[in-house]
Amino acid sequence: MKKAILGVVVATTLFGGAISAHAADSGSQGMYRLYNPNSGEHFYTANINEKNSLAKVGWRYEGIGWTAPQKSSAPVYRLYNKNAGDHHYTVSSAEKNMLVKAGWRYEGIGWYSSDTKAVPLYRAYNPNAKAGSHNYTANLAEQNMLVKAGWRNEGIGWYGIKTFTFPTVTNPKKQAIKLKSNNPANGNKPGGTYIYSDIKNKTISGNAYSTNSDNPLAVPVWAVNNGFWDNPYQRPGNSLSNTTQAGGVIDEYENNTALTAAQKVQLNKFVSQPRSIFFTPQNSGVDKNGTLASATQYTDNLERYIAQLTASDKNALVQISLFGIYSVAGGENTTRALTAAEKTKYVDWISGVTKVIARSGAKNVAIIMEPDAAMLAGTTYKDAATRKTLVKNAVATLSTGIKNAGLKNAIYIDAGSADWLDDWTGTRKGANNAVAFLKSVGIQNARGFALGATHFDGTADNISYAKDISNLLSSAGIKNKKAVIDTADNGYASGRGYTNYEWTNLQLGAIPAIGNGTGGASYDDQKLKNGNYLSALGVPPTYQVGNAIKGTTATANAYRAAAQTYVDGYLYFGRPQYDNNASPYDSLKALTTATHSSDTIALP
Repeated sequence: MKKAILGVVVATTLFGGAISAHAADSGSQGMYRLYNPNSGEHFYTANINEKNSLAKVGWRYEGIGWTAPQKSSAPVYRLYNKNAGDHHYTVSSAEKNMLVKAGWRYEGIGWYSSDTKAVPLYRAYNPNAKAGSHNYTANLAEQNMLVKAGWRNEGIGWYGIKTFTFPTVTNPKKQAIKLKSNNPANGNKPGGTYIYSDIKNKTISGNAYSTNSDNPLAVPVWAVNNGFWDNPYQRPGNSLSNTTQAGGVIDEYENNTALTAAQKVQLNKFVSQPRSIFFTPQNSGVDKNGTLASATQYTDNLERYIAQLTASDKNALVQISLFGIYSVAGGENTTRALTAAEKTKYVDWISGVTKVIARSGAKNVAIIMEPDAAMLAGTTYKDAATRKTLVKNAVATLSTGIKNAGLKNAIYIDAGSADWLDDWTGTRKGANNAVAFLKSVGIQNARGFALGATHFDGTADNISYAKDISNLLSSAGIKNKKAVIDTADNGYASGRGYTNYEWTNLQLGAIPAIGNGTGGASYDDQKLKNGNYLSALGVPPTYQVGNAIKGTTATANAYRAAAQTYVDGYLYFGRPQYDNNASPYDSLKALTTATHSSDTIALP
C-alpha cells in the first residue's frame, strides 16, 4: 500500500489545479489509463508527465482509455481520499460537494465529458474494496464482466469522443467500412475503405544486431496495409492497360479479373509487404489539436490509417511519410516564399500529427520526415532557410511527443541519396554536404536519416553513404544516428553501376542522361535500350539488413558489417507503382516494377 500511496501523491502533485469549463466540445486528448497492482486502483489522466511519473513508481500503463474533448460544458471533477489512497471522478457537482464534506480532497477538473455523448464511460462500484472501489471503462464487455463478478452497475459516468476503430476481419474475403469520403476529386461522394482478410502483417525473425542493439525497427511484426487508400470507387475499369488509373495496387490485386495468375504473383510482391503512405497537410485530416480539420478535408486520414493498421496488433510497426514542407503551399511549390498562413498551417499540422500518433495506442511508428527535404540543402529553392527551420522545429515537436507517449524515436529525416549533394566535380563531398544539411534541420532530435526516397541508387552505395554520414555526425558530437534505405525501386540499379537516376518516368526505350531522369509520357515501362528495366522492387522491407548481402568475400563481409551497424532497416517508402512516383496509380508500371524485382544486394 505504501507504494500505491506514493504513486497517488506524485499524481496529485503534478496535476496542476482546476481547468475552467467551456461550452461545446473543442479539440481532443487521449486519456491515459494506469493500474496499481498493489491497491487495485485504476487511474486516469491527460497529463503525460503524471502518467510517466506513475509508471516509474510501479503503476502499470494500460494505454489510452478513451478520447476526451479538451473543453466542453461538462467538466469531470477529480477527488482524492488520502486515507484509502483512492481517486474518484464524477460529473455531478452535488456528488463532488458531498465527498468534500466527507473529507475527500477536491483536485479540480480532471477532464471533460463530451457534449455529443458519443462514447459512454461506464461506471461500476466494488462494495468490498477499500481502494480502487470504482472502475470506469468505455468497454461494455469489461463492464459486464465486472457486474457478473459482483460489482454494482452505476450506469454512465461521463462521455468521450468517438474515434476511428476497425474490426478484425475474418469473413468474407473483404469487408467494406462505409465512410464519408469528403474527397473533392471524387465529388465528395461517399467512398469506401476495404479491409482484405487475406492480407496479413509481416513477421520478421531475429533480434537486433549487437552493433545496433537499440534499433527501434527491430520488432517482430510489421503492419501491412490491408486496403487503406486503395479504394476502388474511382477505378475506371478492370482492364490492365498502359494508362494510369485511380485506385491502387491492392485494389488491382483483389478486384482486377483481367489479371492472370502469374501477374497476381508479381503484384503480391507489393501487396504482401509493409509500405509507407505519404501524408500531407491536405490529406491528413487533422488540425493542431489532432482532430478533423474541416468537412472539406479527407476523412480517410492519419488517425484512421493508424487505427486500421494496428486493429489486430498495437505492437505492429506502422510506417508513415510526412510530406509537407513543399506541399503546404498547395503542391510541390518551391518557386516562392511561404506565406505566414502557410507557415502556421505547417506548424499546426505537425502539432496535430504528433497528438494523433501519441493517442493512437500504436506502440511502434516509423516516420520518414519530409522526402525530398535534401533539396533545401541547395540555394535554388525559395525560402530554404525558413523551411529548414520549420522542419527542425517539427522534428523537435514530434520527438518530444513520441517520447512522452512512451514510443521509441524512429524519426528519419530525408538526406538524399548516395549520388546526391555532391559538388559534381568528381570529388565525393556528398556526405559532408548531407551532414551540414542534417545539422540544420535538427538531426540531434531524430533517430537518423532516410536515403534513396527519390533516386534509384543501389543499396550497397547507400550503405556506404550511411556509414560516411553517421561517422561524420559522430565526429561533430551527434552520435548513434542510423539510416533507413528505400529499396522500393532500386532492384535493378543495385550493383549495376546505375547512379544518378531520378524517379521521374523514363521514355520508352530511352537512356536517361546522367544526373537527370527524363520525364515525358504519362506511362512508360522504364525500358532501357539494352532491354533491361531501371526501376524494380528491391530488397523487401526488414530490419535484418545483413541477410540480403550474400557471400563471404571480404567485400561482402565489409558491406554486411556496415549495414548491421549503420542501417536500421530497408523500407518501401518510394512509390514506383504510381505515375512519376506520385499519382495516380499505374497498373502496368506496378506490374513491370514487380516483375523485375530483386531480393538481394549486388555489390560493386
